[in-house]
Amino acid sequence: MLPSPEMYVDWREWASALLSNLLSAPEPLRLQPFTTAKLPSALRSKYMLVYCTDLVTPQPVYSDGVDWRRVTDGSIV
Repeated sequence: MLPSPEMYVDWREWASALLSNLLSAPEPLRLQPFTTAKLPSALRSKYMLVYCTDLVTPQPVYSDGVDWRRVTDGSIV
C-alpha cells in the first residue's frame, strides 16, 4: 500500500517513503500517463499520483489539492 501524504508533515518525508515503497514493490506500479495540459483538476484529484510525460525529465507527479507537484522536489508542475 502506498503511504498517504496526510501522514507526513513534510512532503520530502512522504516522497522518500513513497519512492522507497515503489522501489521495493514486488510488481511494477503502472501510473496513468498525462501531459501537463491534460492533467485533471488538482482540486478534484487531491493525493492522486500520475506520470507526467512532457516534463524535461518525465516523472511521477501528485496533486496536493491545489497544484500538481513533482514527487522528486515538490515543485509545481
